[in-house]
Amino acid sequence: MATAYVGSPGQRAMLDWMAEQSKYRGFAQGMPNRLRHYDFPWRPEAFQALGHSGIPVFAAWGTDDTVHPYDRTQLLQRYVPQTELLPLDGAGHALAYGRADADLDGYGRCLRDSTR
Repeated sequence: MATAYVGSPGQRAMLDWMAEQSKYRGFAQGMPNRLRHYDFPWRPEAFQALGHSGIPVFAAWGTDDTVHPYDRTQLLQRYVPQTELLPLDGAGHALAYGRADADLDGYGRCLRDSTR
């Protein structure tokens, strides 16, 4: 964990959060298990339903995400064509740590545009 989010201004906050959560029995085993068994590309029916709904969708995605690699945005945009994608260059998976401003700015724009 010590190398997680190296260079991110939110690294300390993320490490503190992980340390706090790891006090709870099962957390350490549950996180990798959850990540290992969540297979984004093989859940197309949920994403297709969202795409058919027409509901505005905003996705901020780190280009260096190793949990859900950036190339999966192609699947998201294929299944949910109304997705407004905000690529965050050099960001990993935990976008709220260190890049919240860019995330919130993009989300705010999406909300404003979807209410017009």
